[in-house]
Amino acid sequence: MPATLTLEFQPFSARPKGVLIMFCDDGLKFGAAARAVLDPAGDLIKRAAEAEGFKAKHGSALEMWRPPGLRFPAWS
Repeated sequence: MPATLTLEFQPFSARPKGVLIMFCDDGLKFGAAARAVLDPAGDLIKRAAEAEGFKAKHGSALEMWRPPGLRFPAWS
């Protein structure tokens, strides 16, 4: 029997566990809190999306590892 999936929504100030999920609009635009976390990555998200052919359509997902040097405030 598969394990039960638990999904929790927390502010960036909470200490994250597991996977970080960020939502964006169809133009690959993030909210203010997500932008503040991702700014040190420069255009990495955009380049990864282009390389994968990711269009940020409803229900789609782009998976990627946390790039070296990108530190989320609660993970530092």
